[in-house]
Amino acid sequence: MNYELDRSQAIAVVVDLGVAASCWLLVSWIGAPRLFDDRAALAQILTLSVPAQLGALAIAGAYRSRPVTQKLGRLLLGALGGALLAGLLLRVAASGLNLGRDLIGLDLALFLPAIIGWRAARVIWASRRAPADPIDAHFIDRTTEPSSLLQTFRSLVAYRELLRQLVMRDLKLKYRGSVLGFLWSLGNPLAMVIVYTFAFKYILLMDDPGYVFKVLLGIMTWSLFAQAATMSTGSIIESTGLVRAVRFPRAILPVATVFFNLAQFLLTAAVFVPIMLLWLGLPPAWPMLLFPVLLTLQVAFIVGVALMLSVFTTKFRDVKHLIEVVLPLLFWTTPIFYPLSLVPESMRTAIQLSPMSPFVISYQRILYDAQVPDMFVTTIAVVYGLSMLAIGAMIFLSAEDELVEQL
Repeated sequence: MNYELDRSQAIAVVVDLGVAASCWLLVSWIGAPRLFDDRAALAQILTLSVPAQLGALAIAGAYRSRPVTQKLGRLLLGALGGALLAGLLLRVAASGLNLGRDLIGLDLALFLPAIIGWRAARVIWASRRAPADPIDAHFIDRTTEPSSLLQTFRSLVAYRELLRQLVMRDLKLKYRGSVLGFLWSLGNPLAMVIVYTFAFKYILLMDDPGYVFKVLLGIMTWSLFAQAATMSTGSIIESTGLVRAVRFPRAILPVATVFFNLAQFLLTAAVFVPIMLLWLGLPPAWPMLLFPVLLTLQVAFIVGVALMLSVFTTKFRDVKHLIEVVLPLLFWTTPIFYPLSLVPESMRTAIQLSPMSPFVISYQRILYDAQVPDMFVTTIAVVYGLSMLAIGAMIFLSAEDELVEQL
């Protein structure tokens, strides 16, 4: 047992070493090409920053065996401490390199999701229960199936009809009793265009006709995230009877809230994007084909958040109220009503690292500007999407067996 524990710790240290070095190489390549081309400077950065980050993780106890929630806290503490220590060492011992705070912040934004993400993938892949007895093959107990990420995905596919029914139920409940029904989802974008155009052009006297559409793109993107996150906090606790009475993959409940809001987002986009192109006279361009890729990354991010929030809310009911406080703060750190170019240089990186910023900026870039998002924004979107999906799945799978007891 001790050998396995030591071996596991050694693997974690080696992987974290590679992750830390890779993050700084990526940061230098994206944020400071002059340093990336200077091999001596790059070696100095790696020599000072990587040991500092791993040392902070070790001091925080990130390499000891702990429950999942405690492990996440230790990793967060170690990553923050490592970023501060690495930044201090680089400022003092490598002052000639003139490293800005934006590069250190970018490293933290990449390093923290990466170290948590690979651990999440490892835990999810390894967390399997014993298979069912072949003698009882005709009487399958769903609780004895492997609880892994792959098996969870297969379960969601197997129960896709239940997922579809849950989404359709929510859509029907929203428009129940209305005369136009789903047509409200199609008329809403047109109404928003008219109202926002009138407000910004005739009241605020703004001359840029594209500003309204950039704002609406941001609002659409934000609404998908905010509404799914808010609904996911009650996805399990509000379905107590169903969870206790029927055996099915519990992950379907928070995922269904995401798909419900995704359906509304797609209905809105199907009307809004053609209106924007016709109104502004914008010709279709090939970067717009990146829309499904970007949407997939955003949905992956939101699903991870929804899985995490649904579990935390079953343990701490205050999470639902906390989300109502946090979301308005995150809204104003996302460049929706203001362009990124107006943000002071010292704060620009922090704004770009806000959870929804890379997605909002990317949608505006491919749909309005008809250009490919820059490497910085693309990297953050990919890291956020994949790492949050892995983290959310890890937290959900580790707590899935205890959900019924906590309801």
